[in-house]
Amino acid sequence: MKKWITNNWPLKLVSVVFAVAIWVVIINIDNPVETVTISNIPVEIVNDEIFREQGQTYTVVGNLRTSVRVTERWKVTTGLSATDFEAVADFSDIYQEGQVPITVTCTNSQVSTNDFVVLVPSLEIQVEDLTTVSLDVTVQTSGDPAEGYIIGEASAVPNQVTVRAPQSFAERVRQAVVNVDVSGASETVTAQSTIQLLDAYGDVMSTTDLGEGDFSISSETVDVTVEVLSIKEVPITVSVSGVDQVADGYRYTGYTVEPDTVRLSGLRSAMGQVASIEIPSSVASVADASGDVVLTVSLAEYLPNGVTLAEGEPAEITVTLRVEPLEEQTISVPVSILTVEGLEEGMEYSFTGSTFSMRVRGLAEDLEHLTDESLSGTVDLSGLAAGLHTVSVDITLPDQDAYELVANPTVNIRLTDLNAESDPAEESSAGSEASSEAAEETQ
Repeated sequence: MKKWITNNWPLKLVSVVFAVAIWVVIINIDNPVETVTISNIPVEIVNDEIFREQGQTYTVVGNLRTSVRVTERWKVTTGLSATDFEAVADFSDIYQEGQVPITVTCTNSQVSTNDFVVLVPSLEIQVEDLTTVSLDVTVQTSGDPAEGYIIGEASAVPNQVTVRAPQSFAERVRQAVVNVDVSGASETVTAQSTIQLLDAYGDVMSTTDLGEGDFSISSETVDVTVEVLSIKEVPITVSVSGVDQVADGYRYTGYTVEPDTVRLSGLRSAMGQVASIEIPSSVASVADASGDVVLTVSLAEYLPNGVTLAEGEPAEITVTLRVEPLEEQTISVPVSILTVEGLEEGMEYSFTGSTFSMRVRGLAEDLEHLTDESLSGTVDLSGLAAGLHTVSVDITLPDQDAYELVANPTVNIRLTDLNAESDPAEESSAGSEASSEAAEETQ
């Protein structure tokens, strides 16, 4: 077999070529009729503005291609391709809803209209209304500003856009947003940004699939301004009125604020002038109070222009004005704290007792800390003659704001004239008085 195939191979090759040539000659002489299918003929759409004039649009179902079946002589069909055919879908010739007829012509003069059949004779479309929606422009920021700053108000010009699109598209639009990068910013940021349309899931909606003329937006870009605000923590102070007008037997002892500091935000020019927030005395009064006064104060009323509370800070604070009751206490004070003034020359004095009583009023906590060592006092003996006298004591308290005397205390003092001649009667009387005084002290 191998010898049979390999022997005389040039002669055998010539025989094959000769056979093919004879076949081509026979075909060209006979030129038989055959049927072929030409596919992927592009379809051109014309007069589709009719829909837009009526406020409608359309979507092609499938692709813009058609096919034809050509029956012609072999010599003609052999050279045919999709480029030899022109297919047109004329929207002015719609014969039923959703179907546009496709007209196909052949640019090859050897093929007549009768020589082919259009296999896809119409274009299927879905028609829907064009609708208009208005959307507020939302400014979104990315990145973090410089340390000590936060993002304030953001605005866009224009702040609203109008979108005209197929109803199925327009119904899915939920937001018109622009994005601004504020990374490291310490002052107001301005930018021109492109609008993006988002659906209910926050995804960007593409308009590339919409037909020409089916989508329009009133403004593709907007001018954006983003405030970058300074942050500052300041204390809250309170001016209290009526401090000396609390109810009898009570005393104002101070105030507390909860919280006592807040963070403020604002432009640097405004924040530089804010050292604290002061609650005025017209709001905080303890006049006639016989107990703590608790106030709920709205901070917004006391902020200067251009300054606001930072995000997360409480809008209201609680101010407690403390008004506490006073207590009275009688204490025994040694006469050793007293200084004698105005003693006449030639006179001598002696206290009839070692202590005297003093009634003091103050807060319970303060009274616990009142000691003999913190007291001092004077007695004035000016103009007093020899004998036994009850003298008022001028007491100096350690803290005039913390303590007050209910009444000035008194002390008994005996004055003796050293220059007077003594007689037995007076000495007897003096001895009797001394015995009486000693008995009083013992009691």
